[in-house]
Amino acid sequence: MGKRLLNISEAAEYLGVAEKTLYHWVSQRKIPFVKLSHKVLRFDAGKIDKWVEENTVDTVYAVDFMGEKVYNMIKGKGNGSIQKQEGRCLLD
Repeated sequence: MGKRLLNISEAAEYLGVAEKTLYHWVSQRKIPFVKLSHKVLRFDAGKIDKWVEENTVDTVYAVDFMGEKVYNMIKGKGNGSIQKQEGRCLLD
């Protein structure tokens, strides 16, 4: 089992960012952290993974695809099922 609480350098390496960036995110409360004392910060690996997942932006294709599917379902233009044709996904 891996380490649950990461220190600042471990968390920065895990995320692929500079420690300075991570400190900035902490000061802005953009990332979850654990404050063990006045000078000791730790980062819960599980919460970091969840934070990354929640802050992942879908590709334009995924956003357009889902938006069109919902639009078609609302407008009654089919049931929103997916069909493949020539490598493209089409809505029913």
